[in-house]
Amino acid sequence: MRSGELRARATRRATRRPLEAALHGVGFELLLRVEGYEFPQFHSGWDANALLCELELEFELLGRFRASHRPILYTVELEHFTEQLKALDRDPSGEATLEHGAEELGLRIRLTCGKGTLEGFLADHTASRLSFEHIDVDRAFLRRAIDDLQPILDAYPVRGALQID
Repeated sequence: MRSGELRARATRRATRRPLEAALHGVGFELLLRVEGYEFPQFHSGWDANALLCELELEFELLGRFRASHRPILYTVELEHFTEQLKALDRDPSGEATLEHGAEELGLRIRLTCGKGTLEGFLADHTASRLSFEHIDVDRAFLRRAIDDLQPILDAYPVRGALQID
C-alpha cells in the first residue's frame, strides 16, 4: 500500500465520529468511545478485531475519582459481554463479565431478582490501577448498556477467524 493511501485511511479514521457507550450508576459513569478498528487493513485474526478506543471513568461517593485510558479492546470481548448482558436481561439473576486479555479493564455485574452490583477496574501496564465496587445496578442499567453497546457491535463486528496472528 502506498503512503498516500495510508494517510488517506488515517484521515478518514480520525474524522469519523466515534461511537459511545456509557454505563451509568449512582455516582458512577464509565464511558467507552470507539473510533474504529485499530488495524483496518487486516480482515482476520486478533489484530483485525482490535478496536481503537478510549475509556473515561468517573465516580463520586465519598471522594471524587476520574481516569482516562486508551486500551485496545477486541470486538469479541465486547460481543461476549453484550450477549451476557442480554442473558441477564432475560433471566435477571446471574452474572456478566467483561474480561480483557491484557487486564487493563475488568467489569463484573451480579444480579439477583433484577437488582445487584457492578465492580471492576481500569489499569495500565505499570502499577496504576483504579478499582470500584458496590455500584448499585438494575435491569434498567442493563438495557441502557445493551442499547449503547449494540450500535458499536453493529458498526464493528467480529471479523474473520480469531487465530493467533
